[in-house]
Amino acid sequence: MGEKSIEWGIVTELEVVKAMVRKIAFVHSYADLTFIEELEECSVYEFGEMAI
Repeated sequence: MGEKSIEWGIVTELEVVKAMVRKIAFVHSYADLTFIEELEECSVYEFGEMAI
């Protein structure tokens, strides 16, 4: 396997689209669904079916 090069850099608030930050924050807030009472009993399969 070949090595992959990582480009490192600094990102400032001037380079970030604020609308994208809000969307990412919204999606990230749902990374853990265990706090939603109605979803406590759902299986992984059922989550997949809801997404379709």
